[in-house]
Amino acid sequence: MPSVPSYMYQTVLMGSNIALKLYQRQDKIAGQALRLVKQWEDRLTVNRSARGGRVSEIAAVNAAAGHRPVRVTPEVFALLQQAQSASLYRGSCFNFAIGPVVKAWNIGFAQANVPPPAAIAALLPLCDPRAVILNSADCSVFLPQWGMALDLGAIAKGFIADCVKDFLQKSGINAALINLGGNIHSLGAPVTADKVGEAGALRQNWAVGLQKPFGGRHDLLGVIHMADKSVVTSGIYERYFIGGGPQEPGGGRAYAAALVAALPAKAGPGRIKAEKAAKEAAATALKPGCNGSKTAAPDAAGEPPAGAAAKTIITRAESAPPALPEYGAGLERMIAAGQAASEAPQAVPAMAAASGRLPPAGEQQQGGSKAAFYHHIFDPRTGCPLHNDLLSVTVISDKSVDGEIGSSLLYGFGLSKALDFCRSGQALDSLLYAVKGSGSAGEPEAALSGAEAIFVTKDRRIIIPQARSFRFELRDNSYQLAEGVAAA
Repeated sequence: MPSVPSYMYQTVLMGSNIALKLYQRQDKIAGQALRLVKQWEDRLTVNRSARGGRVSEIAAVNAAAGHRPVRVTPEVFALLQQAQSASLYRGSCFNFAIGPVVKAWNIGFAQANVPPPAAIAALLPLCDPRAVILNSADCSVFLPQWGMALDLGAIAKGFIADCVKDFLQKSGINAALINLGGNIHSLGAPVTADKVGEAGALRQNWAVGLQKPFGGRHDLLGVIHMADKSVVTSGIYERYFIGGGPQEPGGGRAYAAALVAALPAKAGPGRIKAEKAAKEAAATALKPGCNGSKTAAPDAAGEPPAGAAAKTIITRAESAPPALPEYGAGLERMIAAGQAASEAPQAVPAMAAASGRLPPAGEQQQGGSKAAFYHHIFDPRTGCPLHNDLLSVTVISDKSVDGEIGSSLLYGFGLSKALDFCRSGQALDSLLYAVKGSGSAGEPEAALSGAEAIFVTKDRRIIIPQARSFRFELRDNSYQLAEGVAAA
């Protein structure tokens, strides 16, 4: 069935490519939607001052740590309440108070480094989400210790995407695709035509690509077909650096993929020995003629069926990004210091010897250098990147903020616990409901409906416990697809 003409509005905000696809030319509404993204970025960022030299509401809270409470707007206060509840959930790796650790590692920026173990240990007491005092009487936030810092990077894009969708609905738009640097949200479904030039009903699904871990921008594991849903991915290949090991063109993606595939899922007494073996396996996989665990691109990455070519409208010519396809869930959300979305983060040379810093316990030291993979999803208990058997978790949900929280929580659980939760008969929404409703570290409460997950594992499996609200189309046969609650 033919598609009707569409219009793509693009800009660069939050260090990412932002794209809005509409089926009518609505320059004013699209401009207002993109300005809304900018306004929320200015209110939530912790990385820079807002326009006009003003600090954001979150930066103001951080600056007053140990001194005084700071009043924030009711909308920001409600977001902080939700973030605190998610941080308190039992076993959660979501932590809105992890700012000091994030700043120490600086993953995703040119200053990325491995902090000394003593420095990480000193920062952990400053990252306790229970210590953050939220006063609903006056919408004030107080960080009682100097050095504490909030970081909403794990929830901000989802929250902003929900705000944009709500604005578009109120503006009379009934079909739109919102892409905030790889966080996808949709309003309605694509517009089709029964006959050329004759607009029909909203019948089709959006086609959203799930990126191959450590692959290029258009290397897809598969396509998620959905309508009026959000698609959010948390993955360890989105923002990372490699300490040591061979440096190769493309940011060391092949080496990183091989290294991660060989790493043990959990730390333990044999971790150092295992990481030495992982380094050797990764290096071997890169040798010509070796089929080991080298991550070659699939024969056909596959793209969703193309509709009518979108008319691209650049809202800020001075920072116009490359054109974005309508698929994009899981695209590298890390943009280091203005780096284009299509580029991989650059591998950081071994810094242990140069800086005199030692990596955290359990990582390999050999001949004054190290070979290890560091990503941006931290374990709040250790202050170090959290390694388990997962490469990524994608959540399909009604609200994008739920996808942000759910993907972080499920990744933190690890595959076994996450699948046990799914097998228990409780929908993912019950987890989100408990997070948003209880404000305590309890067990999930009664289920709602509408949120589901896709797990991608290090041993090249794609596991989908249930798919009531979407359809997944496998495009990379080097991965094994398992569907249903009984999926291993």
